[in-house]
Amino acid sequence: MLRRNTILSLLSVAGLVGCGGDTETVTVTAPTGGEAAVESEDLVTGELRETLMTRDEYEQDGDPVREELAITVHQVDFGASAGDNDAYLLQKGNEWVRAQVTVEQRGDTTASPNPTAFTVIDDDNQEYTAEGGAVFTPALAPSGTSTLAPGDKRKGYIAFQVPKGTTIVALRFTDPGFGPAPDIAEWSIR
Repeated sequence: MLRRNTILSLLSVAGLVGCGGDTETVTVTAPTGGEAAVESEDLVTGELRETLMTRDEYEQDGDPVREELAITVHQVDFGASAGDNDAYLLQKGNEWVRAQVTVEQRGDTTASPNPTAFTVIDDDNQEYTAEGGAVFTPALAPSGTSTLAPGDKRKGYIAFQVPKGTTIVALRFTDPGFGPAPDIAEWSIR
């Protein structure tokens, strides 16, 4: 039986656009001295280069399980070319939106982030789901999913097809998790 207690918390990543090197992750502290958090039915938002974190705590077969995905959206490119992939993947009248993302498993179990958990949202609130495989390299999940052991992180691209001329305003990660409500983290694009 699964028991779930989901918490989303916001982490900030110090760094400037175009700067290389390491970035420092800083935990946002609530007035009570604890970590800033909201329940899973709320939406946690941030800007590009900020790390948003989903936490999933439950029991499986009597053992406690703790998944913590720290996700950073580094950049979003509009009208990107996927080279040869354009000819057989890109639908007529569409263009690519490419996002460079890092996913890190900070929990104590394995996690399998899936690119299709990401969507981009346009200025009419229309959502476009990410492609499942490797359109751009390096891909976040070349074969559709990627398994991360505790402490592992993966950086790569995810791709979205949108109609040409679409104005994208946000990128969203929806973790289906094990509970009644999904974990949702959203980055503002513009």
